[in-house]
Amino acid sequence: SSSPESWHSRALLVREAVRDSWYAYLQHAAGHDDLRPITRAGYDWMHARATLYDSLDTLYLVGLHNEFNAAAADAIGVASFSSSSSCS
Repeated sequence: SSSPESWHSRALLVREAVRDSWYAYLQHAAGHDDLRPITRAGYDWMHARATLYDSLDTLYLVGLHNEFNAAAADAIGVASFSSSSSCS
């Protein structure tokens, strides 16, 4: 059916599927381009952390804003900054 309730329940299922996939990537393949699902190993074909960048819009659109913020910070390198750093 196409009732608002059924759309909402489907959206929640999609969000959970994205969340599960994202955390599997983080656990088994963070820093790599892709996760090989059968071997649960990271795989590099671009050597550019492709999944990290490719996932940003999806994380945001499904409402996983904490995950999006952490991934965006990692993508732009904010996570590597420290308060003891100095710029000149």
